[in-house]
Amino acid sequence: MNLVLFVQLTIYCIAEGGELCYNIHMDMKQSHIMLDIETLATSPNAVMLTIGAIRFSPFADDRKSYEGKDILMDTFYRRVDPASFDWPEADIDEGTLEWWSKQADEVKEEAFTEVDRHDIRSVMQDFYKWSNQGFHTVWANGPAFDIVILESINKHIQRGNPWKYWQVKDARTVYGLVEHERPDQQLHHALWDCWSQIVAVQSCFRNLNITSMPGRK
Repeated sequence: MNLVLFVQLTIYCIAEGGELCYNIHMDMKQSHIMLDIETLATSPNAVMLTIGAIRFSPFADDRKSYEGKDILMDTFYRRVDPASFDWPEADIDEGTLEWWSKQADEVKEEAFTEVDRHDIRSVMQDFYKWSNQGFHTVWANGPAFDIVILESINKHIQRGNPWKYWQVKDARTVYGLVEHERPDQQLHHALWDCWSQIVAVQSCFRNLNITSMPGRK
């Protein structure tokens, strides 16, 4: 975490009575990671446009963990160069392109801008380093999409996955258990989708009165 973000979070913690300090001093091995990706297909070999991830605690309350367009949490975000998906199986499908064409202009601008694009190999290397600080669980809004696609990418670029199979959990399953809050600040932006999903999981945990998670059996 850079110094500027640390100072911002510290000031915010003081202003909010210390509610968010857990996010600063979080035990990395007990932290959770929320993942989200935006793609050009829905198959396991989909070409990826962006990847977002945020480290969090499911027992915290991160509804106010942002200021303007900045999320005040430990985040990872990259725009990916689609041309770097240079293997034959890399998939772009017309249905997904048509879906993107119907989205708001600001959504398309973020997903398709040519600014600050990175080779998929360097993106996954950076993500591995960021996530390798340690974590308890990795969440996605349906692991059969995000996790499967990322594991397929890692297979093609001959890189290992940063998680074990037993660390993966499905946020949608939790949503289905109880009424919950889920904000929609910036739809189809991988990082803001992560934040929205985190707020929803935390809302579920509060409403279900979950205050701890059992160890792996």
